[in-house]
Amino acid sequence: MKKLIALLLSFLFLLIWPASAESLQAAEPAGEAAEEGLAGYIVVLHTGDTLGLAEENLGFARVGEARARFAAEGAAVLVLDDGGALPANAGEAEAKAPGQATGLGEAAGLGEAAGLAQAMTEAGYDAMTPAPADFALGLEGLMAMKDAAGFPLLSVNALDAEGARLLSGSIIVERDGLRIGVFGVTGQVEAEGVVIADAVKAAASSVSTLHGEGCDVVIALTRLGVDETGAPAAAAFAAAVPGIGILIDMSAGAPAEGIWTEGGTLIVSGPASLAGIGVVAIDPAGRCAAMVMDESWF
Repeated sequence: MKKLIALLLSFLFLLIWPASAESLQAAEPAGEAAEEGLAGYIVVLHTGDTLGLAEENLGFARVGEARARFAAEGAAVLVLDDGGALPANAGEAEAKAPGQATGLGEAAGLGEAAGLAQAMTEAGYDAMTPAPADFALGLEGLMAMKDAAGFPLLSVNALDAEGARLLSGSIIVERDGLRIGVFGVTGQVEAEGVVIADAVKAAASSVSTLHGEGCDVVIALTRLGVDETGAPAAAAFAAAVPGIGILIDMSAGAPAEGIWTEGGTLIVSGPASLAGIGVVAIDPAGRCAAMVMDESWF
């Protein structure tokens, strides 16, 4: 863990919320400062496309362990998920014979969705935004996850047929004197009774509200996919919605260290199938670094 702290502190960039390209500058390597631990730091752990693999690869238990170890070093920890919790065959679960295994052994269908939400709750997740795959069981499956989760599911633009939000749009979390706003954006889905509103318009409204409520940092959980050219849509989205400090999007294909946009947003993607845990660290001065933890860190 000390090695991980040293790496994080050696690759820091200034991040001011809302940031501008001019505000980004490299920090000097921290050296022995890592021995002082992470008091005053905020560490964001993020996952996505876990695909029902609660007991495979790192597993949710490792997420909980990472949270505990960073907290033991004095950091304030936030654990987020970018969706894709249900296994790839979730949409077929209801058609299988009773007791036939899908994803989590004996669990199937709605019970499987609830079981995954419970496993994430035990790992200490703070929020999740459902990806299109999480609508595979329809609204009933999504509500089963929502009801079983001990944390909010977020989406500012997933609406019912009457135009009301299906889920909470955003949350504000207090960490070490900072107010962190987190909101979710859902990409295009095909599910009966679900209407997906314009992502940019809904996100811009949420960012404005969160900053108006005194948030120092705004984090977006999105699954925007690709544009008409096949390129990830995350960068264009960040440019269209100023004021986002960190954008977590599995479909962005960002490297471990993330991608900085010209507007000063850090875009990150975590490893799929719990092959790793994405990490974003913010120091007391507002400097920020991103990397990925794999099994070698435990």
